[in-house]
Amino acid sequence: MQRKFKLIRELDEKCAANKSVVQDCHEGIMAGAHKDSVLQETVQKMRGLHQECVTWGDEKMSLAIQAYDMVDNRIRQLDLDLRRFEQELATDPKFKESLEKLRGDNAGAKVGSGRKKKATNVSDLDVEVDPNEPLYCICRRVSFGEMIACDNDDCPIEWFHYGCVGFTDNKIPNSWRCPKCINK
Repeated sequence: MQRKFKLIRELDEKCAANKSVVQDCHEGIMAGAHKDSVLQETVQKMRGLHQECVTWGDEKMSLAIQAYDMVDNRIRQLDLDLRRFEQELATDPKFKESLEKLRGDNAGAKVGSGRKKKATNVSDLDVEVDPNEPLYCICRRVSFGEMIACDNDDCPIEWFHYGCVGFTDNKIPNSWRCPKCINK
């Protein structure tokens, strides 16, 4: 995985170098520094540099897809291992109660009507929130605590904090639309 990201960074650096050369050529052309005989060569050089960047962009996309596939495969393997582990625990009476308690915490985390997700409460953490973290809910904050998804597949917000839309853990509807989608 690190190798793929290193290659992507190297390709980014090559593209940046090409971009700098193309900008210099462009400025030279705009300033009239090139004679007609050199102008064609400069334009060809710029096209070649641009084509290299396009090729490198395709390579970067391929590397990103490969990295995504690696992560996706690992997640699937972990899900499979988790199911096997849960099955083993389910047969052991000693752990059956703990397993049921764990399942109870995630009972609503299913796809479909009344979907829920549970995340760590942001206010309980002593870390800065990543500025790239997606924002949810009508409050436009990051994911934390118990959340419910709007059943409108085209909802621009999708996930909402229970407290922001007036729900408690005990009263979750099977089907729900957010205030923006309720009339759609």
